[in-house]
Amino acid sequence: MEFIYLFLPKFAVKLTLYGTVNYRNIFNYAAQDQILRLRGKFLRSVPHQDMSWFDFNQSGEVASHMNEDLTKMGDGLGEKNIKKLKIANEFLSKVEEHVENLSLDKNLIFYQREMTGEGKAISGFGVGEGEVNGRVVYQDNFSS
Repeated sequence: MEFIYLFLPKFAVKLTLYGTVNYRNIFNYAAQDQILRLRGKFLRSVPHQDMSWFDFNQSGEVASHMNEDLTKMGDGLGEKNIKKLKIANEFLSKVEEHVENLSLDKNLIFYQREMTGEGKAISGFGVGEGEVNGRVVYQDNFSS
């Protein structure tokens, strides 16, 4: 039973990383597949153009613009997933930071109560003085 408790967290982390990498790869593969379809449709439509259209327009210029636009589209589709991962990571780090701050605040209040000896917390943060039952109590919240 102890083996399961030791193995399960490692397995969960590995599975999460594996799923994240595969999700990103599948998303990029789908973006490249979409670009390939658009290029195929463009190439199939070129022979159906009027010949007079080629007299006024440069065919190489149109193809290069089309290629640039499709490359930008592929980059945009592929980067959406990375942006989602970045936002999720920022959210989780903020939640962790908030939980840490709550824990530190509880420790600070406990430390202040221990300093006063009366079970009353001194208001304020940092270095300062407070008065409890007529006596001045010096507090230093940043030293350990």
